[in-house]
Amino acid sequence: MTHAANLLKDHLAKGLTEHPKKGPLSMKERLCNSIGKGLMGENLAFGNKTGKEAILSLLIDDGIPNRLHRKNLFSDEFTHIGMAMGEHMSYRHVAVINFWAAPKKMSLEDYGIDPYDVEKPKGTTGIKVNTQMEETSRKIKFTMNYEFTLKDGSVVTRQVVKETMK
Repeated sequence: MTHAANLLKDHLAKGLTEHPKKGPLSMKERLCNSIGKGLMGENLAFGNKTGKEAILSLLIDDGIPNRLHRKNLFSDEFTHIGMAMGEHMSYRHVAVINFWAAPKKMSLEDYGIDPYDVEKPKGTTGIKVNTQMEETSRKIKFTMNYEFTLKDGSVVTRQVVKETMK
């Protein structure tokens, strides 16, 4: 059963019309728990008898601010799609479309951070850097732990923390 079908069976068939925000039926829970983290989107279309009608109504996207349904359908970032159609108590028919893409692997440079732009101790002959990333809803914090090897063979360690807004 697709993730879209799970939402139909357990939520929308009861007459509900919104995307569940929390709990096991939220898009994030349904997709992350089985596919994994990544870029996600979900479109719901009510009252359309066929999949073709549902897609056309989402493409027109009348009455939806920013035409978000259309943006999901035309996005070149999504790599996977799942769709299910079923019965709805109030609208007779409902379609659920889930969109997903694997997380984009980004480098520190993508965030404007050059890990080697650090003050090096005199006599440095080698550098090792280990980077950790912590993400919150607003910021990304990078902690870089450096090991500088000096000419005399000794090692100096240093930690640098940089934050960037999402």
